[in-house]
Amino acid sequence: MALLLVQGGIVTAPACTFIVSAFNRPTELKLCLLSLVLQTRIDWLAIVTDNASDSLYQDLNEEAVRWVGDDRITYMHTGRNCVSCYHSGEVGAIEATGNWLIFPSDDSYYCPEFLERMLEVEQDADCIFCDVLYDRRLAGRRAVLSTEPREGAIDKICFAVRRDKFIGFPDQPADGRSFPADGKAIERMVASGYRMRKIDECLVVHS
Repeated sequence: MALLLVQGGIVTAPACTFIVSAFNRPTELKLCLLSLVLQTRIDWLAIVTDNASDSLYQDLNEEAVRWVGDDRITYMHTGRNCVSCYHSGEVGAIEATGNWLIFPSDDSYYCPEFLERMLEVEQDADCIFCDVLYDRRLAGRRAVLSTEPREGAIDKICFAVRRDKFIGFPDQPADGRSFPADGKAIERMVASGYRMRKIDECLVVHS
């Protein structure tokens, strides 16, 4: 697994590691990964943590990573040990080397300037977040979610947290049921005095 970034023959730790949760959506995964490849800031790595439900989708997700063809992206099958995207995110975080962790889902994609804009304020923050164009769960239509650092007002795909301050997703249910573990984690960070910074732009799409 690639843990360090090689640029111009120089080996460095990346600014960011994207930990991309994948399930049974290889086409969406390709789109998500291509949106990372198109980032204007290039000093990142990505780990695809795959919770595919069977070997067919596991193979298709792994092939999607090869199809994108960027050596900054590596693949990890986590389905046997992880019951949700939150569990697999924690597994990926153990392997990550970037100063910042970001947690895309396979059905999300990012504006090219996302990482550049987010890390412009990194010196003054422990956690950085932006708005997200959400799917039809918001009032039955697409709408911009004006994010806040609290449960019900944020998604794991649109925040970055310092790797050395990542607390995991401690409130997730053991059986993998849908649960706002990302919002619960953010609330724990706020309660612990983390420096929160918002980029007041919509830079992510949840499809």
